[in-house]
Amino acid sequence: MDRGLRRAALISVLLHLAIVLAAVIALPPLKLNSSAEDAVSVDLVGPNAPQEAPVKGTTPAPA
Repeated sequence: MDRGLRRAALISVLLHLAIVLAAVIALPPLKLNSSAEDAVSVDLVGPNAPQEAPVKGTTPAPA
């Protein structure tokens, strides 16, 4: 690697790390509004039987 390219890559990495560290320190953590006791209802539905059209169409089936 070229010496100038290596120096630029090192500066870029250090700058990115500084930005991420500043964001972690400065930004407050998100607070969740829901508690663990809130329940969610779920309906389990099995597969349906195959259905046929009530009237046969005039267009042919795709190949």
